[in-house]
Amino acid sequence: MNGSVPQVHHIGDMDCICPHCHSRSWRDESVNCCASGAIVLPDFPDAPVELAEVMHTSHVRSNIRKYNMALAMASVGHENISLPDGMFTLGGKTFHRVGSLLPAAAAPHAFAQIFLLDTEEASDRRICAMGRGAAHDELRPAVLSQLHNWFMQHNPWVQQFVSAARSNLPRLVWRSSDDIATMQIGALVAQPGSKRDIVIERQVCALASTYALQHCT
Repeated sequence: MNGSVPQVHHIGDMDCICPHCHSRSWRDESVNCCASGAIVLPDFPDAPVELAEVMHTSHVRSNIRKYNMALAMASVGHENISLPDGMFTLGGKTFHRVGSLLPAAAAPHAFAQIFLLDTEEASDRRICAMGRGAAHDELRPAVLSQLHNWFMQHNPWVQQFVSAARSNLPRLVWRSSDDIATMQIGALVAQPGSKRDIVIERQVCALASTYALQHCT
């Protein structure tokens, strides 16, 4: 705050590997990542070859956060309590705003709703919503179109969201288990279930996100 430069503290490389789950941690970090092998998570499958070829290009790797934001199905909500010249500080709880299956009247599609658009229109909408700065210039319509199509073909949550939005279901409910080792999300039902379920109503006029309105209204 007074213009002084803090002393650099280097904690070393993240080179401590758990012998059970193979997660990485720093040497001075006390992490019980898998309870010494008691929690066993299924192996994460390799990305399809076509997707891996796109994701490993220098362009996408340099702009991976922007593509992630452009294709996100929800926005992050939080209270920013950062000081004017300090690091980003999160206050209170963090949460995600999912919105509704369909946009409010006269409102542009946002987040998951963009998957309801045709491929070319969806790419244009994402570029528009990201703004007119550097992010707008660095996102490529061809890459967004490829990713959009692959999400539609292979991502079960996108498929279920689109199916629910295009049907007469009053709401979409994604159920989850309290056990993270067996978490299952994606059951398509007509009524909400337990308190941990994610319930997306068909249309909620009061929900309008900054992403939906930014530079595109």
